[in-house]
Amino acid sequence: MRNLTSSCSIRAFSSSPLLRSNHLPSYSPSRKSTPSIQCAVQFRPCIDIHKGKVKQIVGSTLKDLKGDDGSDPITNFESDKSAAEYATLYKQDGLKGGHVIMLGADPLSKAASLEALHAYPGGLQVGGGINSDNCLSYIEEGASHVIVTSVSHISSLLLWVIQLLQITIGDCSLLAGQS
Repeated sequence: MRNLTSSCSIRAFSSSPLLRSNHLPSYSPSRKSTPSIQCAVQFRPCIDIHKGKVKQIVGSTLKDLKGDDGSDPITNFESDKSAAEYATLYKQDGLKGGHVIMLGADPLSKAASLEALHAYPGGLQVGGGINSDNCLSYIEEGASHVIVTSVSHISSLLLWVIQLLQITIGDCSLLAGQS
């Protein structure tokens, strides 16, 4: 392992006066300094819920929550822990930007997602079955954001955004133009 507290300096061998070693900065960390590593990648936790259980489903088997032959989707992993337990762990570890996804509109998945939101208010996004009628209720239950993955028509999306703006900030006008 490298000794990170040893002295080091930058040296260049050149005839250029700008690159001579006495013109280059030296770096000499003190014994008290500790190296810091900064990373652009951030871990974002995920809780997928199917029929009230935290699961990992094989994605291609999740068509309308039933296979073509009427069978259930293939489960890659099912946890013994509840969604709320995972949310509590994420909160304790200070993990931000995570999400809870309901893989089905069943009451058990909705209840499990609400328990997770209550365990980590403001710390998780929620998605799966979110629409203009229920999105604000998830915010009120503790979701930091709602995730909408499908819209049938662009006009529906625009109307929904206007309604959200009116609810959130009051009366608003939409100015639209063509380019």
